[in-house]
Amino acid sequence: MNSLPAPSVVARLAAQLKRLFGMPDYQRYLDHQRRCHPTEEVQTEREYVKGELERRYAGGGGRCC
Repeated sequence: MNSLPAPSVVARLAAQLKRLFGMPDYQRYLDHQRRCHPTEEVQTEREYVKGELERRYAGGGGRCC
């Protein structure tokens, strides 16, 4: 008997943790782009994460609280 959770459960848990901690979620971005903007060019994961971090910390750094 396998006691490990199914991969889909692990993937959903990882996505929830990323949202909880404000981390960029590349797979969510890809799903959105394919669904809503199928003709636009998709960023690489590195480009996406860099852009998200720049957007998040634009204006002088992180939050104080």
